[in-house]
Amino acid sequence: MNMEFRFVIHYCYLRGLSGDQTLNEMEKAYNHNVPGRATVFRWLKKFKEGKMDIDDEPRSGKPPIQENKLAILNALEKEPYASTYRIEELTGINQSTVWTTLTHQMHYKLFICKWVPYKIDNKIKEKRVELSKLILDTLNKGAGNWSNIITGDESWFFWRYDKQQLWLPENSERPQIPKTNIGSEKSLFSIYFSARGVIVCDSLPKNARFNSSYFVETILPQIESFYKKFRPSNGCKNVILHIDNARPHNSLISKAKIEEFGLKRMKHPPYSPDLSPCDFWLFGYLKEKLKGNHFTCQEDLKNKIIQILNEIPKNQFNSVYEEWIKRLKQVIKTGGEYI
Repeated sequence: MNMEFRFVIHYCYLRGLSGDQTLNEMEKAYNHNVPGRATVFRWLKKFKEGKMDIDDEPRSGKPPIQENKLAILNALEKEPYASTYRIEELTGINQSTVWTTLTHQMHYKLFICKWVPYKIDNKIKEKRVELSKLILDTLNKGAGNWSNIITGDESWFFWRYDKQQLWLPENSERPQIPKTNIGSEKSLFSIYFSARGVIVCDSLPKNARFNSSYFVETILPQIESFYKKFRPSNGCKNVILHIDNARPHNSLISKAKIEEFGLKRMKHPPYSPDLSPCDFWLFGYLKEKLKGNHFTCQEDLKNKIIQILNEIPKNQFNSVYEEWIKRLKQVIKTGGEYI
């Protein structure tokens, strides 16, 4: 009998319910998909006679509990991700017994694995902590005025974003949506912002490549032009630029141009999208807002993205910088683990 049913019968026994009352309660909960009347009464009798657990009595041919535990541990040592069904195949122990042994006797818990961008070693964790401290120090120094700390990155945006759910009459056919793939129409966008708001929203021309030359000749001049409006004499001198470690950002010509404009480069920890505001906030925010939109050209997609960006209130940009600080502190506290 299913272990769950035994728990229920034991619960009803503790409440003082009769056999018929117990069976009635179980039928209400499980819609008549319950053990037979004789089985329910037999287990109630066992509990009344002093049985304290829900395990079957030892019988000939059945391994004792300790042997079950050892067999299950050996199976998990060979296959740590094995399901209870797979453990049954490896050990010959019934799947429900495997589950009960793991959860109630061995006090194991089934954890769903956490997705992380990369499998990082201790050396990278140390680097994440080291650079997180530097970024945190910079952000703390500019607390309350992050308008001169720019962060940005590039991401692909599809021309079609379908809603994945809608209300229809119950006899309607299930709607279908095409899956986006590598061949679907898409455009690469470079978006940079500070606490002041969006500074750059650039779409890579069709058939062009995003490389160091494009970054130096197109993206960085837009940043300089933006700051010249507010600081005619200084431009972007001493403005702090946060970008990741992509090749176009890290090339010699890119580093030289950043220095020429007077920008100060903020180093980004390796393998750390969880510490990039574009990755942990902006790109996901935009793509969620784009759901339900279909575009026939890159210009229409760009106009919609710009519209969404312009509708973001200024205090939301500030809150992203505050979230950035929280994330940096968390990485430092956990010794470089992913958030």
